Amino acid sequence: TAIREFVIRHPLADGEEIKTFGSELPSTLWMLLQQHFYEPVPFGWTSAGAVSVCGHCGNAMRQGTTGLLCRTAACTASNNALVKGTMPAAELFRVSRGIQQYWVEPGIDEIRFYDALVTHHIWAELYPHLDRVDIAVDNIGIDLKSYSSPELLGRKIGRDKGGLAFYEKKWLVVPDWLVACTPHYLDRLRSALDDTAKVVRCLSVSAALQEVIGA
Repeated sequence: TAIREFVIRHPLADGEEIKTFGSELPSTLWMLLQQHFYEPVPFGWTSAGAVSVCGHCGNAMRQGTTGLLCRTAACTASNNALVKGTMPAAELFRVSRGIQQYWVEPGIDEIRFYDALVTHHIWAELYPHLDRVDIAVDNIGIDLKSYSSPELLGRKIGRDKGGLAFYEKKWLVVPDWLVACTPHYLDRLRSALDDTAKVVRCLSVSAALQEVIGA
């Protein structure tokens, strides 16, 4: 859990940050973090020996047709570009491509959701019981999913509720940016869930936050 949270919060990190975090890990996990989770920043990402950093998620930025854009697609989809500054490339590491795809991309919205709950002094647990769900709030199990196809996601959860099955209240939550750019996403998702929609609620991130914070 600690490694997953660190990696999502640090898609770009210097060697000292990784070393400081790794010093608190068992040696086998420390080696795993070094050898499989991070790799040196490619030369093509640099300009004058430095890398531009996103002010929203901390990832590296790239040159787009209209200016600099974050390399995390989920961040670009939900935020206007914001440059935090630059970091020297010499001791800088990026997450590996697999970690970027399967942890960082979906994790951006998971961390934002979790941080919003903490800011409002609501008890929440991130990745409880070895990632049974993404976030637990008392008897609510919350899974955030960023599937481009609501039908694919609905059929998947309809076959197997996964860790949501362990919670009295089961919430399937979708990022606002995905709901906004996909026509009738939530309605299509509920339809694809079929009978499972009776026990699994489908909400956008903003709606789920409003319900928890207002409860």
